[in-house]
Amino acid sequence: MSAEAVAAGRVVVSVPEMFAHRVRFDGDAPFVLTPDGRTRTYSDLHGAASRLADALAHQGVVEGDVVGVYSWNSPSWIVATLATWSLGASIAACGGLTPPSEVQRRCDLVAPRLVVTAAGLTPPVGLDSIAVDDEGACDVALPASGRSAHS
Repeated sequence: MSAEAVAAGRVVVSVPEMFAHRVRFDGDAPFVLTPDGRTRTYSDLHGAASRLADALAHQGVVEGDVVGVYSWNSPSWIVATLATWSLGASIAACGGLTPPSEVQRRCDLVAPRLVVTAAGLTPPVGLDSIAVDDEGACDVALPASGRSAHS
C-alpha cells in the first residue's frame, strides 16, 4: 500500500500484497495440502511465486500484459497466479482437464504474452511458455519464434 493511499484514507491492497503480509507475520503457517499429502506454507509458495515472477519479467511480462495459466488445481496454479499478479499482469486460466484444442482456441482469442503450464501439460502451439511444477521450479521453453529464450 502506498503512502499516498494511506494519507488519502484509501486502503487498496492487492492479493500479492496480502499474501506477502501473511508471509511476513506467519510464513510457516500451512497454506495448501498437495495431492500427495504434503503441506506447503505461505513462505514456500511466496518464494516459488517470486522466482517465477523473475522468470516472467525476464521473458518480458510487464504490467497490463495477459499471461495464460494452463494448470491443474494445484500449487502450480497458485504460484503462476501470484507471480503474474505481482507483476501487474492478468491471467487467462485454463484448467488441466481442458482439452488442448480448447486451450489453443482460448489462447488464440486472448493472445497472452506467454503461457505458464503445469509440468506435464503441453503448451499451446505458437506461444512462448514456462513450465512450473508444484515446487515452483521453472523450465523456460524456447520461444515460439525459435530464438533462444535469453537472446
